[in-house]
Amino acid sequence: GFFGANSSMPFENPTLLTNFLQILSMMLIPSACVVAFGLMVYHRKERQGFALMGKEGGVIFGAMGIIFIISLLLIYFSEKMSNPNLDSLGLNANLGNLEGKEIRFGTDGSSLFSAVTTAFTTGSVNNMHDSLNPLSISATLLNMMLNVAFGGEGVGLMNMIIYVLLTVFICALM
Repeated sequence: GFFGANSSMPFENPTLLTNFLQILSMMLIPSACVVAFGLMVYHRKERQGFALMGKEGGVIFGAMGIIFIISLLLIYFSEKMSNPNLDSLGLNANLGNLEGKEIRFGTDGSSLFSAVTTAFTTGSVNNMHDSLNPLSISATLLNMMLNVAFGGEGVGLMNMIIYVLLTVFICALM
């Protein structure tokens, strides 16, 4: 943006409500790509009642969701602890690791935003990722490197399908 602060700028993201709406909008299109894939491969003749997507789409959505939830929990609980470098100095860290974060979002909103922006590969930040605790940094880097927890607009689905095809091929060799 103009000020160079991305989503940390109070003009762009002033409250917790706008932070949550921005998180939801980042999650919308990549999640919809997986649902659209599930609808495309769904067997319509075997349809029983109302189903959003078939087994194939549900399994891929579930696997991506599990990867995202694990990374979110790792980031959240790691950021609730204090910075290990500051513990040795005897500083009070009751609010968690607040270095590099906006006070109006706190560690909760910043942890959720960090998990979503790296899992859904949007590139926006409301805190500095290099200021996270070591376990949180490893979770965000793993999200960036795997790029399968929903990913960007279709990229995460494409990578997940590649992993599925590779898994089916390796299992067929056994």
